[in-house]
Amino acid sequence: MADGSATPGYAGWRKSLRETLKWYAVTLAGVGAALAAGLTLAVLPKLPPESFAAGVFFGALVLGLLIAGLRLVSDALTEDPFLLDDLTDAEVIARLDHYMPRLTNDRYRSLSALRAALAKLPSEGPTGGVTPKAADDPLANLVTRIAPDVLSVEAAYLTSAPRTAPTDATLRAFRNAAEDLAAGLMLEKETRHVTGRLMGYFVLALPALATLAWLQGPPKPEPMDLFIARDAPLPAAVVPLLRGCADAGAPLPVKARPTDPEGWWTTSFAQGPCKGITLILPASTLRPVP
Repeated sequence: MADGSATPGYAGWRKSLRETLKWYAVTLAGVGAALAAGLTLAVLPKLPPESFAAGVFFGALVLGLLIAGLRLVSDALTEDPFLLDDLTDAEVIARLDHYMPRLTNDRYRSLSALRAALAKLPSEGPTGGVTPKAADDPLANLVTRIAPDVLSVEAAYLTSAPRTAPTDATLRAFRNAAEDLAAGLMLEKETRHVTGRLMGYFVLALPALATLAWLQGPPKPEPMDLFIARDAPLPAAVVPLLRGCADAGAPLPVKARPTDPEGWWTTSFAQGPCKGITLILPASTLRPVP
């Protein structure tokens, strides 16, 4: 986050970070649903038996990574109540120290200094610790009203009366401003962490998806409309079968596509007495439909 992020609009900034996390969640959920449907309906049913177990493994691996990503985003979106006293993250404290002079009108240069001053405050009662004197303290009222707007606080302070020791209400206003910014810094760090982890999951998922594609093999060509040439040298075992598929001299239309080994075709009868029968014949026995 650039320095300008500590300017007015903490709520909008935090909302923007949460919207990014929500976008991650929606995207992962959509990809997961599409992948689950594709695996169960299009990928696994078409795998050869010897590749089915590997397909299940790699498919489950990808789905597991998606679920882990969703869990990561969900945890980031679930915010716990945040108090300044609970802040222990060294990186966030260092960044907060950078903004502390502006948050407190140059009264405190670091979070530790503000904490030391706050430690001397009396415990807050039903009125939130605001003493009757606070109502007459113009600086306390100013900070309480516009604590997130640190630039306005700075401008107002520069034209205010000479400094005096901050009142209890002023200290609490400083604390609230610091808590607001610290919560945003924590959410920003968590968003960066989630983004990095999701990129790692994506890198792990790529080889698994590539393996699934490899297990499927190249796409099979669409069957072609051909017919079996009766004058071609047919395999001896096929000749008696073909006699019962059509009258003598009648054409033998089939759906055919190339197969392994090269030069052989898988043919299926689509009509007549032999409908549904599949044969593997050499390409020399097939002719295009005139």
